[in-house]
Amino acid sequence: MSKQEYVENREARDRTLPLPDRMLAALQVNLRGGRLPEPEDDGHSYFKIPANKF
Repeated sequence: MSKQEYVENREARDRTLPLPDRMLAALQVNLRGGRLPEPEDDGHSYFKIPANKF
């Protein structure tokens, strides 16, 4: 299998996979360099996940 065939097969397969369960939370931490979101007034950090996007 050539590199191009492999890439095409992998991209076709990946399009059929659902979004991983914790992807949005992981992205929020990764974008902040491993830090949790800033604590809110109650002292807790929360992940903000859009309810109507996925």
